[in-house]
Amino acid sequence: MVVLINLMKPRFKRGLTTGDVSKMLGISRGTVARFFDKRILTGWEEPATGWRVIELESVIALAKKSGIELPPREQIVDDLKAKTLKQRWAVIPVE
Repeated sequence: MVVLINLMKPRFKRGLTTGDVSKMLGISRGTVARFFDKRILTGWEEPATGWRVIELESVIALAKKSGIELPPREQIVDDLKAKTLKQRWAVIPVE
Protein backbone atom coordinates (compact mmCIF):
# COMPACT_ATOMS: atom_id res chain seq x y z
CA MET A 1 0.00 0.00 0.00
CA VAL A 2 1.13 3.58 -0.70
CA VAL A 3 0.18 6.70 1.25
CA LEU A 4 0.34 10.20 -0.25
CA ILE A 5 1.13 13.01 2.16
CA ASN A 6 0.41 16.64 1.32
CA LEU A 7 3.62 18.56 2.12
CA MET A 8 2.60 22.15 1.33
CA LYS A 9 0.14 24.46 -0.34
CA PRO A 10 0.54 25.05 -4.08
CA ARG A 11 3.11 27.80 -4.55
CA PHE A 12 1.91 28.95 -7.98
CA LYS A 13 -1.20 30.49 -6.40
CA ARG A 14 0.91 32.62 -4.10
CA GLY A 15 3.56 33.83 -6.53
CA LEU A 16 7.05 32.94 -7.72
CA THR A 17 10.27 32.57 -5.77
CA THR A 18 13.46 34.38 -6.73
CA GLY A 19 14.76 30.99 -7.89
CA ASP A 20 11.78 30.47 -10.20
CA VAL A 21 12.22 33.92 -11.72
CA SER A 22 15.99 33.55 -12.12
CA LYS A 23 15.50 30.32 -14.09
CA MET A 24 12.77 31.87 -16.25
CA LEU A 25 14.78 34.98 -17.14
CA GLY A 26 18.28 33.46 -17.10
CA ILE A 27 19.60 35.84 -14.44
CA SER A 28 20.94 35.31 -10.92
CA ARG A 29 18.80 35.23 -7.79
CA GLY A 30 20.67 38.28 -6.53
CA THR A 31 19.68 40.23 -9.63
CA VAL A 32 16.06 39.17 -9.15
CA ALA A 33 16.23 40.35 -5.53
CA ARG A 34 17.68 43.72 -6.61
CA PHE A 35 14.99 44.11 -9.28
CA PHE A 36 12.37 43.39 -6.60
CA ASP A 37 13.95 45.87 -4.16
CA LYS A 38 14.07 48.55 -6.90
CA ARG A 39 10.43 47.77 -7.78
CA ILE A 40 11.29 46.62 -11.29
CA LEU A 41 9.57 43.36 -10.32
CA THR A 42 6.45 43.56 -8.18
CA GLY A 43 5.19 41.29 -5.45
CA TRP A 44 5.40 41.17 -1.68
CA GLU A 45 7.55 39.91 1.17
CA GLU A 46 6.28 37.06 3.31
CA PRO A 47 5.89 38.59 6.79
CA ALA A 48 7.07 35.52 8.68
CA THR A 49 10.11 34.68 6.55
CA GLY A 50 10.99 37.88 4.70
CA TRP A 51 11.12 35.90 1.44
CA ARG A 52 10.33 37.81 -1.71
CA VAL A 53 7.30 36.55 -3.64
CA ILE A 54 7.11 37.84 -7.20
CA GLU A 55 4.00 38.19 -9.34
CA LEU A 56 4.02 36.33 -12.64
CA GLU A 57 2.61 39.32 -14.52
CA SER A 58 5.58 41.50 -13.56
CA VAL A 59 8.00 38.79 -14.77
CA ILE A 60 6.19 38.56 -18.10
CA ALA A 61 6.25 42.38 -18.45
CA LEU A 62 9.99 42.55 -17.69
CA ALA A 63 10.75 39.74 -20.14
CA LYS A 64 8.77 41.47 -22.87
CA LYS A 65 10.47 44.82 -22.15
CA SER A 66 13.92 43.16 -22.19
CA GLY A 67 13.31 41.10 -25.33
CA ILE A 68 13.45 37.77 -23.48
CA GLU A 69 11.17 35.17 -25.04
CA LEU A 70 9.00 33.24 -22.62
CA PRO A 71 6.45 30.54 -23.37
CA PRO A 72 2.78 31.58 -23.34
CA ARG A 73 1.38 32.44 -19.90
CA GLU A 74 -0.82 29.32 -19.85
CA GLN A 75 2.19 27.08 -20.41
CA ILE A 76 4.14 28.82 -17.62
CA VAL A 77 1.24 28.33 -15.21
CA ASP A 78 0.86 24.66 -16.23
CA ASP A 79 4.60 24.08 -15.73
CA LEU A 80 4.47 25.71 -12.29
CA LYS A 81 1.45 23.59 -11.34
CA ALA A 82 3.25 20.41 -12.42
CA LYS A 83 6.40 21.39 -10.53
CA THR A 84 4.42 22.27 -7.42
CA LEU A 85 2.50 19.00 -7.50
CA LYS A 86 5.79 17.07 -7.73
CA GLN A 87 7.12 18.92 -4.68
CA ARG A 88 3.80 18.86 -2.88
CA TRP A 89 3.24 15.14 -2.48
CA ALA A 90 5.42 12.56 -0.80
CA VAL A 91 4.86 8.91 -1.65
CA ILE A 92 5.38 6.78 1.44
CA PRO A 93 5.31 2.99 1.03
CA VAL A 94 3.49 1.34 3.92
CA GLU A 95 3.75 -2.36 4.64
